[in-house]
Amino acid sequence: MSLLVVLEHDRGAWSEANDEAMTAGRTLASDMGADLHAVLIGDGALDLSGQAVAAGAAVVHVAIHPMLTDFGPEAVGETVVQLIAAATPDAVMAVGTSRG
Repeated sequence: MSLLVVLEHDRGAWSEANDEAMTAGRTLASDMGADLHAVLIGDGALDLSGQAVAAGAAVVHVAIHPMLTDFGPEAVGETVVQLIAAATPDAVMAVGTSRG
């Protein structure tokens, strides 16, 4: 079993909302008996993967591509859809901020 948390960043800067999402994700994953997975998308995502691990992610998925710009909601949405299809998590949650 797995729970996927879709995280965000602003040009490589970790968001406080990520900490909140990962805290909630750890609790929910524990209740589910699931592994906690995180996804970071776009430039700077790879540099932040260690923070996702430090926040409790057992697995961090990183997507980097020129189409995944600072704010490209269609491309980011399609990336999340493809990741869900490939990773088949039992549940998905995402950060909710003004960025998306």
